Amino acid sequence: MTDELLRRLKALGYVGGDPGPADFKADLLHTNSIAYNPRLDQILLSVPNLNEVWIIDHGTTTEEAAGHRGGRADRGGDLLYRWGNPETYRRGTAADQQLFAQHDAQWVPEGHPGAGNITIFNNGSKRRRPYSSVVEIAPRPDAAGGYAITADRPYGPSRPGWEYTASAKRRFFARFISGTHRLANGNTLVTSGPRGRLFEVSAAGETVWEYQNPYSGDAPNPAGDPPYSVFRATQIPPQHPGLTGRRLEPLEPQPTRWDERRGRG
Repeated sequence: MTDELLRRLKALGYVGGDPGPADFKADLLHTNSIAYNPRLDQILLSVPNLNEVWIIDHGTTTEEAAGHRGGRADRGGDLLYRWGNPETYRRGTAADQQLFAQHDAQWVPEGHPGAGNITIFNNGSKRRRPYSSVVEIAPRPDAAGGYAITADRPYGPSRPGWEYTASAKRRFFARFISGTHRLANGNTLVTSGPRGRLFEVSAAGETVWEYQNPYSGDAPNPAGDPPYSVFRATQIPPQHPGLTGRRLEPLEPQPTRWDERRGRG
């Protein structure tokens, strides 16, 4: 990382605060999810090292993406929208930060409650008192696929439109991996990754179903949790074409858990 490259990244708003070249490794952004919206022809990225989600224009050529003009939004390779940490682009302070090392930003599919909104697993590992949450935001693009922003103010909304946390917030904390997405019934599927816990919550925050992954490797993961980690889970509905003609039955008996095999109960 040269001083000149660092200056350019700061000017573009890709780097906040006052870091120096020695603060950067090869994994500058650690982009950990990508989603495509065919109606808008836009791409949604989760950028946890900056505690933000970004939206970029898919409808550009390589040449247009290197500049500031062209594409459906006529913005070239510029960010169309960003949310989660407005201090990064000098539109807020640390008190305005909403995302903390997040994962799995997804658009809610058409036909699902909240269609067009964005759901995010907010890991929370960089909070002063760590806890995780699931948030839903509504960016509200205009007819041309643009996102309004006013002078000296960040992109909205100022707060999530919906958020799930545990009743005692610090009881739900996944420091890495994890994910979430909206289901057709309006509930939200959550993957608490490090411990391999999958659960479904209603709009009111009630847990209506949960499952603890019993499969494991032979050693605890680096964070010290039992090795049930699940990076991300996706619901496959019974009517999915891939299940046509297949007989689905519960696995009996269930596999023995890692800690049970070692007499830890």
